[in-house]
This record gives sequence, C-alpha cells and structure tokens, in this order.
Amino acid sequence: MAQWAEETAMGDRKDIILAVDYHAQNIEYRWFNEATGEARRGRFPTSANAILVKIQEATGELSAGGKVVWIMESTTGWARVKDLIGERAKFILANVLQMPLPPKGRRRKTDKIDTGRILREYLNGELPTSFQPLSWWRQARRLVDCRQDLVERQTALRNWISSLLHQETWHDRKNLWSGKGLRRLQRIELACGDRELVQLKVEQLELLSRHQQLLEARMRELYDRWSEAQWVDEVRGIGMVSAVSILAHIGPIERFATAEDLISYAGLVLRYCSIDG
Repeated sequence: MAQWAEETAMGDRKDIILAVDYHAQNIEYRWFNEATGEARRGRFPTSANAILVKIQEATGELSAGGKVVWIMESTTGWARVKDLIGERAKFILANVLQMPLPPKGRRRKTDKIDTGRILREYLNGELPTSFQPLSWWRQARRLVDCRQDLVERQTALRNWISSLLHQETWHDRKNLWSGKGLRRLQRIELACGDRELVQLKVEQLELLSRHQQLLEARMRELYDRWSEAQWVDEVRGIGMVSAVSILAHIGPIERFATAEDLISYAGLVLRYCSIDG
C-alpha cells in the first residue's frame, strides 16, 4: 500500500480522494492525498454534519489546484449525499458490480477492502461508474414501482381467494374478477368465518384498485409531457403504462453507447451453450 501510494503521488495530480463505504449508521472512508501520497482511513457517523465536516477537513489540506473527490457506491442514500455535497467536492458514483473481482482466494469482503478497491480502480483510471438519474426520473421510477407493487398485491389477494374456493367449494373460478364475477363470488355459500375473510380480501382488492387508478392517472400526466414515452407507445402491443415503465427504468437512451449495451442492460442477451459431440 505504501509503495502504491508513493508511486501515485509522483505524478502531478493534487486531489484528495475520499473513497467511502456508506451505511445507515456509519461511513467507512479511505483518504488519499495525491500531492503528498498520504493515505489514511477511518469511520464517522452517517449524518449531514459529519459528511460536511470531513469534506471541509479535506478542503483545508488541499494543495493549490487540487479538489476533493468523493466516491461512493450506488447504494440507497447516494442522491441525498450528492445534493448535500453540491459544489464542495466532485461526486462520483461507483458501479462496484462491474469492477473486476480479485482472485478467489482473496475475495474477502469488508468495508476497508471495498474502499481500497474503489480507490485503486479510480487512481488507475478504470473505475466503472453508475448512472445518476435526476430527481424527477427517480420519482418516475418510484411511481412505476409503486404501481407494480399494487398489482402484485392484488394478484396475491386473488390467488388467496381462488385457493380457498378451490379447497372448500366446487364453484367455477373463471372470470371471477370482473364486475359480474365479483357479484357471483358474493353469492357463493361459504362458512361464516370464511365469508368474513373473503369479504375482507375483496375490500382490500377494491382499495388497491382505487389506488392503482390514482397512480395510473399520475402516469398519464407524466406520459402526456414525455414525448419519448409517446414514441415508445407507438410500438404495437405497448400501451401508456408499459411505455412509461420502460423509460423510467432505462433512463436516458444516450447513456448506452450501442444497442447491444441497452439489450444487455435489459437482460435480453441470448446465451448460447455449445455441446461437444
């Protein structure tokens, strides 16, 4: 580590780099001064004040022409840290999933090792970075994910009711969730306790359905001012909800260098297995 630090400091770089492993309670950091080769590490509480104090400390030790560089993983909380730091430091979001793995015998994972790997990749000019969606894009993703959660919860409720009917009755369960089907469900004879449970599940379904409609109305508002979503909607088989959902998770198409990169991100790359004869 000392030799590596000395070799790095021999160049004309003058930044102070803070490679951090961010957690809810504490931040493990590795500090490196490119001008002097000084390297140290430590830990401080995860709070806005503690982060600003650490950056101020680094700023106070900068050589002329240098800057503070803050590097962290793309974990929950990066957006608020970036907003907090602002112009005080250069913010870099590392994509650790794309970093090369060390040999199997050395694949221990600790906060200290993680910050060391991030720092080395950055100084070598090989640190992969993550996309940093803007605030409105993050909100669009949450909107899409919330709607998907409602859909999945409704599916779970319907499956629960269908399973009960399958166990306790001989009634036909086809088309049970249309208006006519729900009226038919109310007429099915069930034990008193089971009827109460089914009624509770139906009420939950109705509430979730209303919530889904509200979210889809918000998605419609987003769609109406999002020309790219309207273009995607022109593809046969894709509607408003799918178009907004796809673009919310893909992000700006320009961040993909090639169509193959986009296909890989979406998990649509075909894998071929050769069979030896």
